[in-house]
Amino acid sequence: VVQEAVDEERLGQPQFLRCIAQVSDAAGLGHAVDEWIALGEAWFGTPVATRHRLGEGSGVYVTEMAKWDTGQAALVTISSVGSNGAPAIDLMLIGSRGTLYHND
Repeated sequence: VVQEAVDEERLGQPQFLRCIAQVSDAAGLGHAVDEWIALGEAWFGTPVATRHRLGEGSGVYVTEMAKWDTGQAALVTISSVGSNGAPAIDLMLIGSRGTLYHND
């Protein structure tokens, strides 16, 4: 759905990605952040220029702030809910002509 909105330019030019997600596998926190940053690269159309990561190795959360040379930015936080919790996602993608929200 997000890729379709970007491809059809319904949001204008994507400018800012904010994703807060919960996963059950604490070992995969960094990998999950990397996947979201890769999606940001696809949506923004260029590779990320700078990345700053916090919480690596905590086993509880990983947060990354990323910036593109073209002015776009992303804030991605992935936390662990353990084996008893359910995965969840809260996504916001702001474009030059609109904003897309997704909660699951």
